[in-house]
Amino acid sequence: MLSIKKSHPFTYYISLFILTIYCLVFYMYFPANILAWDTFGYYLYLPSYFIHHDLALHDQAKIQHIIETYNNTATFYQAFPLATGDWVIKYTAGSAIMYSPFFFIGHCCAKLTGYAPDGFSYPYQVAITWGSFLYTVIGMWYVLKFTTSLFKDAVCVWIMICVFLATNYLIHSDAHGQGAMTHNYLFTLYALLLWWSKKANKQKKSIQVVVCGLLCGLICLVRPTEIIAVLIPLLYGIRSVKSLMEKIRTFGGLKIGLFACSFLLVVSIQFMYWKTITGSWLFYSYANNPGEGFEFFHPFIKEVLFSFRKGWLLYTPIMAFALFGFIGLFKNNRALFYMVFVFFILDFYIVSSWSCWWYAASFGQRALIPAYPLLAIPLGYFINWVFEKKLVVRLSCSIIILLMVGLNLFQSWQMTAGILSPSDMSKTYYFRTFGKTTVTDEDRKYLLVPRSITGYETFLDTLSKDHFKAKEISIGFEQLNPAYPANYNKVNKVAGQYSLMLASPVEYTPAIDIPYDSLTLKYYAWVKISAWVFPTKPAEQLQASLVATFIHKKYRYKYVDKELNTFKLIPGRWNYISFYYQTPEIRNTQDRFGAFLWNRKDTLLVDDLKIEVLEPKIEP
Repeated sequence: MLSIKKSHPFTYYISLFILTIYCLVFYMYFPANILAWDTFGYYLYLPSYFIHHDLALHDQAKIQHIIETYNNTATFYQAFPLATGDWVIKYTAGSAIMYSPFFFIGHCCAKLTGYAPDGFSYPYQVAITWGSFLYTVIGMWYVLKFTTSLFKDAVCVWIMICVFLATNYLIHSDAHGQGAMTHNYLFTLYALLLWWSKKANKQKKSIQVVVCGLLCGLICLVRPTEIIAVLIPLLYGIRSVKSLMEKIRTFGGLKIGLFACSFLLVVSIQFMYWKTITGSWLFYSYANNPGEGFEFFHPFIKEVLFSFRKGWLLYTPIMAFALFGFIGLFKNNRALFYMVFVFFILDFYIVSSWSCWWYAASFGQRALIPAYPLLAIPLGYFINWVFEKKLVVRLSCSIIILLMVGLNLFQSWQMTAGILSPSDMSKTYYFRTFGKTTVTDEDRKYLLVPRSITGYETFLDTLSKDHFKAKEISIGFEQLNPAYPANYNKVNKVAGQYSLMLASPVEYTPAIDIPYDSLTLKYYAWVKISAWVFPTKPAEQLQASLVATFIHKKYRYKYVDKELNTFKLIPGRWNYISFYYQTPEIRNTQDRFGAFLWNRKDTLLVDDLKIEVLEPKIEP
């Protein structure tokens, strides 16, 4: 094990230099409104409870007024309605707790300066922004404190350079409001937890155990999957199962009870919220979107590591050194190896198992940023191993690290400048823009197909012949179905032998039902859904829809219905109707696409329900 050595001031000078770079990034990319998108949802607890006294969000007019005034989000996806009329916030309350000191500062400033004290005006935005930067500084300080307790000065200098200048933490801690996202806050909380776990393991004081419990509870409350944080104080200093049992006996029931109580004290805040709003102590707030969820039996390991869209080691290659460093950590410090290794393996598996593995608009894999304080440990052992080699090896590795720093700084700038896409990177586009300071419309053609936030996209029919190849699937209602014996019409039809009459109690046509991998093997496709309809009443009186959706385990996502009263239909004759549907980011290749016509009132004849699958000829 490396000896503990008192840090030389030079280490802190380098850290001050790195902090200066962060200050410049913070100043250059100060957000226009930090309380937007996901952060809007994290933050919503505070103004809803302390200002508007409407934690159930009954007054949706006020929410819409705030969104229209401050442009927080395109759609209100951050919460969803219950059958009771209450609305439940999608995210847990941990981030709101961390925002709270700065929320109250912003509230006081708003009242003193004449801004609207509504929770979202400029003073609140500035207060949360500066608060997020303060958390970045605290995280940076505690990573430095912890690493200087393990390594020599030169090793700590390189750790600081690698973690803070050569990873995607730089852009996700300060640029364009990313600092208010959970990843920045979790980074700091994990740095604090490491430090306090070290103190508790050494001194075994009750107050230290309580602090560890509170930190674990807050980490879990920020992001529930981070419950694995409890492994850090549990496994800190553990070399074997025997030493784990000895640690449990040494701490005893009282201190373990204090840890559990302090942990539950924090997470009970969420339980009380769910009980108040939903009536249940536990509530899965992502259930309203079955298109996202965990696929524990089919993790996206290769994509998370190496994809050009969001590959961790592609956009943060410095972390490959941390992975190699586990060898040195195992050989030199078993007391920390099992803690860091077990935590990272579980964390990586959880991150890789989320079906939306690209984690929205981000630079690389932002979901792994909270693990960086722990990965700084094996990274330090890798750097220490390099320092023990010959001069040529040390110089070569130093040059490689500096090149990675330069690459990260440049690509971070490319991301903020809009050259790199936060969501739609492809292999072709990556190499076309590598090292570029500008991007052309021709380059942008090689991005992945953009996805609409609202779920409604526009397809240009003029592109179909040049860019897509088509295949057709149809239902002509030619084979009698026992479910519809009295609803087939042999006389009034478009083609074939029959049309189908929809009238109560038969509201739905048979559906075109096909798994994604039979629909297409491409990353995406456009689907043209069409049918012939014979209305007996004017279009504005119709209550019918042409529907397209995907289904995951009987639950629908990206459900789009095109109301027939939006078409120019002539009653008393056959009318052709159609619309285009872009396949979503599917959760599983066995998720099924469905298309059907739904008639809710009166009588409607339907014939020749059809889909035309338009697959891109060339994918990026």
